[in-house]
Amino acid sequence: MKTLVVLDVKTGEPVDGATVYIDGQPKGATNDKGVYALPDGEGVIKITHVNYQPEQFETAGSINQVIRLIPKDSELPDIIITAVKNKEKVFIVILIVFVIALLFYYRKKLFK
Repeated sequence: MKTLVVLDVKTGEPVDGATVYIDGQPKGATNDKGVYALPDGEGVIKITHVNYQPEQFETAGSINQVIRLIPKDSELPDIIITAVKNKEKVFIVILIVFVIALLFYYRKKLFK
């Protein structure tokens, strides 16, 4: 049985949990050392990982394979957050607070 080793192209570190798809086979994943046991034979292999660009290649015979994945650009797009006051709602809230304050004030005067 041959092995597939998946590494990070920049760091050379193993890629843990990369999903391995092989034609006609159930999918599998690399272990913490970036290793996956390939079945004998030939076929198209696709490797995916959430943090890396997918890679696809054909395997040949009983040759062990080392694949280096390219990290995806992890920079998030700029997000602009804006807020708009709704003057009517602010006025109503202030009015309610004022009425409650008046009720408490007159309650004390009326029930002394």
